[in-house]
Amino acid sequence: MPELRTPFPVVVNEHVDRIDGPTRDWVQRWGLLNTAEQAGRYYERLMCGYASAATNPELGYAELRLANDWNMWLFLQDDFWGGYPESEELEATALGLLPRLVSVIKRTGLTPNSGEHGLVASFADLWHRTASLASADQLGRLREAAYSTLMAILWEAQVARVSHPIDLSQYRPMRVLSAFPVFVLRLEEILGGYGIPVTQIRDHRVERLVWLSAATTCWLNDVISYPKEIMTERSNGFSIPEILRRQSGSSPQQALDAAEAAFYQSIEDYQRQEEEVLAFADPELRRYIGSATRPFISGWTDWAYRTARYGVGMPLDAAPLSLSTTAVDRGL
Repeated sequence: MPELRTPFPVVVNEHVDRIDGPTRDWVQRWGLLNTAEQAGRYYERLMCGYASAATNPELGYAELRLANDWNMWLFLQDDFWGGYPESEELEATALGLLPRLVSVIKRTGLTPNSGEHGLVASFADLWHRTASLASADQLGRLREAAYSTLMAILWEAQVARVSHPIDLSQYRPMRVLSAFPVFVLRLEEILGGYGIPVTQIRDHRVERLVWLSAATTCWLNDVISYPKEIMTERSNGFSIPEILRRQSGSSPQQALDAAEAAFYQSIEDYQRQEEEVLAFADPELRRYIGSATRPFISGWTDWAYRTARYGVGMPLDAAPLSLSTTAVDRGL
């Protein structure tokens, strides 16, 4: 199993120890976890608060709390949708939620409805809280990312149902959409209060930078989760190593090595793109790069080796945290 590294430092938000409690209360409010086993798995083993703090080192307490609620919702929906290949009934339930989520996205002022499915009602709560912080353009781009993500999830469901083989040219763009990373980076732009000029944030070079930051975390997940998936789950082929194994007849280890190479290639692509963007970036865009797109890569990578979610996590008491109480010199 490779130990993936990034060239960016990991800085943990100073509020890391204060956010999991409120998120537990939020999960309970919307009835998203029902059993003690689930609670133990998500609260003690997942380390959601650490993931939020490592990927958002400079957010204030209130904004980090909201980011943590969002991340918890994303983990929960990922596991919920991940079970549908095993059950047509669950598949119908999962896919039936998509139009309800779309209705929330379209209607910014929609009041969360406790009569809805928990994933929809809690999503409405998150969307409502986030929309109140966003500019019109920020909210528009968050909508774009949300729509694209939900359509990519639908595509994955259809492919899984008919067991249709896919190649890397199909998988790469759809994976970056369906896993929500672009959505989360748009969300972080709102929560961080970045006043990036529209002409810059919508520049195609900046769009590619955001995409590469998101994509790197997808290839990270493909590598880190692959050993567990091939041992415990019926593979649906939605990972780089599994696609390579099927296409080329490689051994699992050879496929894993190739996925590791894709991760490092993505980091190199990101660094080249970042250098190009920094040549014209205004101070707010530079701040976004230093506090959002870089930590998105380094934070998720660090978390992946701490969490027990993939069966490779470090002991929970390993490596004491280095808390950020002041701005970090990012060398920008």
